[in-house]
Amino acid sequence: MAKELRILIVEDSEDDAYFMIREVRRGGYSVISERVESAVDMKSLLESKTWDVIISDYNLPKFSAPEALKLIKALRIDLPFIIISGVVGEEIAVKAMKAGAHDFIMKGNLTRLVPAIERELKEAEDRRERINAEQQLRNSEERYRAVIELSPDGIFIYNAEAIVFANSASAVLVGLNRPEDIVRSSIYDFVHPESRRIITDTFNDVLLLNKKIFFRDLKLLKEAGPIVFVDGAAVPFNYMGEKAILLEARDITERKSMEEALMKARDELELRVKQRTNELEISNEQLRQEINERHRIEAALERQAQELIESNSKLEKVNQELERSNRELELFAYVASHDLQEPLRMVASYVQLLARRYKGKFDTDADEFINYAVDGATRMQQMINDLLLYSRVETQGKELAPVDCELVFNRTISDLQLKIDETKAVVTSDPLPLVVGDEFQLGQLFQNLIGNAIKFHGIEPPRVHISAERKGTEWLFSVKDNGIGLDQKYSERIFVVFQRLHFRDEYQGTGIGLAVCKKIVERHGGRIWVESTPGKGSVFYFTLKAI
Repeated sequence: MAKELRILIVEDSEDDAYFMIREVRRGGYSVISERVESAVDMKSLLESKTWDVIISDYNLPKFSAPEALKLIKALRIDLPFIIISGVVGEEIAVKAMKAGAHDFIMKGNLTRLVPAIERELKEAEDRRERINAEQQLRNSEERYRAVIELSPDGIFIYNAEAIVFANSASAVLVGLNRPEDIVRSSIYDFVHPESRRIITDTFNDVLLLNKKIFFRDLKLLKEAGPIVFVDGAAVPFNYMGEKAILLEARDITERKSMEEALMKARDELELRVKQRTNELEISNEQLRQEINERHRIEAALERQAQELIESNSKLEKVNQELERSNRELELFAYVASHDLQEPLRMVASYVQLLARRYKGKFDTDADEFINYAVDGATRMQQMINDLLLYSRVETQGKELAPVDCELVFNRTISDLQLKIDETKAVVTSDPLPLVVGDEFQLGQLFQNLIGNAIKFHGIEPPRVHISAERKGTEWLFSVKDNGIGLDQKYSERIFVVFQRLHFRDEYQGTGIGLAVCKKIVERHGGRIWVESTPGKGSVFYFTLKAI
């Protein structure tokens, strides 16, 4: 059986009203409807009959949806109000919704009408149930209020911001004439500073455990009178639909006074006894403490002396090991620069002589083998030179002193000018600071980083920019380029000796340049790292000590 639906239609077109009713009937409803075109007719039907929903056109010759909304608000009627229009734009629709309309449907999309009506009927029913529940709650709270008002104990209701209810007994407790003088005040206005921690902990436990919490010996401030002591409890409470705390307080001031007098007399007696017996104990304890302290100091001094001897011994061993390591490193540098390079130069010279004298006289394989030998010898010489350079960072570094990085940058640009011209590179910098460092090694650092930025460029000419930013006691330098970039997973590997990410026929070099950079920066007490994205360039960062 179809469900009955009473619809009041605000519409000047009978045809449009017919299509609306037909669509609702298709949704399975038995429709009872009236159509009005003026405020007078609408008011009359609203007052004389009961309706489930109002459907309204936005504009009528003598009436409109906004006026209809104002009318039902004035009559304090809560009904679903749905606007159906064929020409109104989105901005007007939003204004209508803000004015109180529950939905807005275009006449060309009436399939939304039944779902909209059902949704708004459900929400209207929910609102009515909520209003009834709130009224029942208010009635219940009024009954509680009457019981509370007759209690001889002070009762406060507190909602974490202010007191929202107090009975007559509570006004007496704090020395006021009327409970109304307490309402809207903070509970802490009537609690002695020494007891505010008690009331705070009590309220926190009530909210956390959601149960009744007792308290004792709470001090209340009384208007123009002595402090009042109370015992009581606090419980979770729902007041006017909101969470609150009900606080019950009973005056124990007289009992407290008697207890305090008794305790005072007992304490005075015990104090006299203790004063007689404690004086000797204090003297003996002081003497024991002095002896123990002297023993502790002597043991600590002996332990520190032994630790100092052991530390000096360890330091001497470390220094000896460091001297041995430096000697071995210097010997290696000598071997690399002399003993290894000399035979290698001879091999390279004779292989190059073979290449010049016998090129084309053997078959193509022989020429290729000779070229391989020449290339291998040349690369071996370069690797030995680079390794020698790497070892000299520590062994032949100069004493650190103030260095003008602006001058270092300008010298580096001058040294790299041929590469810059060949690649049409643009190298710029912000003003660069003074730092503490080895001027020669900082030149190597700048030249390696800028040279790499120029070498590993993409299709566009290289663009390199150097900047520095003060970070506490350090300067943070950045070398930014627009080159080929690299995968971030290789950001550690590129600083290892002889590690390469490309084939030699793509980019020249031995793969030691960034390892030298890392060793130089670490010798200066700094850090170096890279942030990069393949195809989008790289930014190399390093830190140096500021002056």
